[in-house]
Amino acid sequence: MGKTRNLIKNIIFFSAIFFSLAAEAQTDKQRLEMVKRNSEEYYYGEGIAKEWDDARRNAMGNLTEQISVNISTEAMLTSESISDGDKEKSSTELKSRINTFTNAIQLEGVKVITLSYGGGDNDADVFCYVERAKVLKLFELRRKKALDRVAEGDRFEQQQKISDALESYYYALLLLKSLPHPDTVSYVSANGEKRRLGEYLARHIQEVVDNVKFEVGEITKAGEDRVLADLKVSYHGKPVANCAYRYFGGNGMLYPNIAKDGHGVAEFVTCPDKIHIRVEYEFNDRMKNNFDEELSSIYNNLDALKAKPKFRNDKETATKGGVVNSSLMAVKADNSPQNETAATNTANLTDTCTAIVNRIVKAVQTKSYNSVKQFFTDQGWTNFQQLVTNGNATVIRKPELSFYNDGNVVLCRSIPMKFEFPRSGKVVVENVTLRFSTGNAKIESVAFMLNEAAENDILDPSKKWDDKSRSILIQFLEDYQTAYSLKRSDYLDSIFSENALIITGTRVSSAPKMENTPKLKEQFKEKYKYVQSSKSEYIGKLKKIFANNEYVNLCLKDNQVLKDNGQEIYGIQIRQQYSSSRYADEGYLFLLVDLRNPDKPLIHVRTWQPEKDPDFGLFDIHSFNVF
Repeated sequence: MGKTRNLIKNIIFFSAIFFSLAAEAQTDKQRLEMVKRNSEEYYYGEGIAKEWDDARRNAMGNLTEQISVNISTEAMLTSESISDGDKEKSSTELKSRINTFTNAIQLEGVKVITLSYGGGDNDADVFCYVERAKVLKLFELRRKKALDRVAEGDRFEQQQKISDALESYYYALLLLKSLPHPDTVSYVSANGEKRRLGEYLARHIQEVVDNVKFEVGEITKAGEDRVLADLKVSYHGKPVANCAYRYFGGNGMLYPNIAKDGHGVAEFVTCPDKIHIRVEYEFNDRMKNNFDEELSSIYNNLDALKAKPKFRNDKETATKGGVVNSSLMAVKADNSPQNETAATNTANLTDTCTAIVNRIVKAVQTKSYNSVKQFFTDQGWTNFQQLVTNGNATVIRKPELSFYNDGNVVLCRSIPMKFEFPRSGKVVVENVTLRFSTGNAKIESVAFMLNEAAENDILDPSKKWDDKSRSILIQFLEDYQTAYSLKRSDYLDSIFSENALIITGTRVSSAPKMENTPKLKEQFKEKYKYVQSSKSEYIGKLKKIFANNEYVNLCLKDNQVLKDNGQEIYGIQIRQQYSSSRYADEGYLFLLVDLRNPDKPLIHVRTWQPEKDPDFGLFDIHSFNVF
């Protein structure tokens, strides 16, 4: 009796599953028919293969092809700028470019219907579809992204950040070339002039490249078999803030170097009579390093089609006969205060610091690092060793020092240095700051300087901040970016509060509960969910990154700092460029930094966005209910 009852239960159970699956299959079939009946509202594709994964991949490929054919055909029919004879060739190119769009974003919003899972002798059969309106919306987001890049490039150009400006302009041009109607995109410049974006970019990128000038300054012998040529780099007659370039080193064009603050360097075994130089504008090394999946896909596709934008770019500068100046002795700056006694004390200290810097420069050039160990504290020496040995350091020209005494520390700025990472084929150029203790004139720490625009934002006299706070903010940001290069997970661990909110935003429905930390305001909770890491998870991830990469580098391109009313709490919004041996990306970093205890700055919030949100832009201090 019991066996019969169990058998009946099993029959009922499996029957329910069968009818449920049949109903679900019927529903899927109805959806499929609905999509096909309304093909003017949907794109779709079907894939058949032995394995389900292969069938899905084929379906997605067919979906992509349908999108490409439809959009490129429409674009060619409506284009006014392409002759009939060129339309077939242009249509082929455009279809391929549009493929980069759908592949790069993995067709967000695609629905998948499995008609058969396959198995045995049966094939898997997969159908996928997406609303046409969603595809058009994503093209619109790409158009806005291109316009944002151009506006960003204009701002960088005004700041003499030529490397950043050319990168922004070139990437905007790539984005534009992947749109179905690029000739309809207009751009309104800062002076109110409206232009076709494609024409503007093609002309303006060439103008920027043409107006970068190189002149050889001092030529210095560095060691037994190296000669360094100081390159003075200007744009419209003014020193560049940054500019990437390649030069012919005897066996080909060497990987990009970065000129900073009007100076670059070229290195040779024997100095030639002329140096052949090219300004970098396409940054293909970053493209190959996962910088931006969307842009990388476009770039590689255009490269394969031989349709990648190219600009005239060869420059040549004489070396004045290769005259060598063997001295790299630092030039001491006169930063003395007006008070006579203070001036005497400061002058004595800066004389001492200058003499130590000259010893350090010589030690770096001759690789005799231990000869200067006595000038460092234990922590300072650890930092210095990591800096010069990990990056195969070279001082690239005579330092022109400046000093700032905040009472506890003398900031000695700056030593221009180049760091090479041969396995990764990378060169990093940084201006290095040494922090001397006023008590014993020993170097407590080593850091990379912020760029001038970042410093100017913090030092802006219209911001009624305490001078001590400005100094701490500058040192804090310098230490933050340097900690990545020195792989100092211990330092990064010390500056994040135990309950730090560490999040990366993705547009979905709701936000997690966050306790004992600044709270995200309600209007953002409605729109965003966050991948949230604990402090230990975040630091653990950094330790793995540091262990697995020959080098890690942060470049803080642009920043805006705002202060919370009445408290020593600051919101720091930064355009951050991250690169390592294996990966690179760029996005917007926001840090909420607490300086209420000036001896121990703490980060309470860290957010990162790859792009500006189309609704509200970027997170800042106003996005959070601060303490």
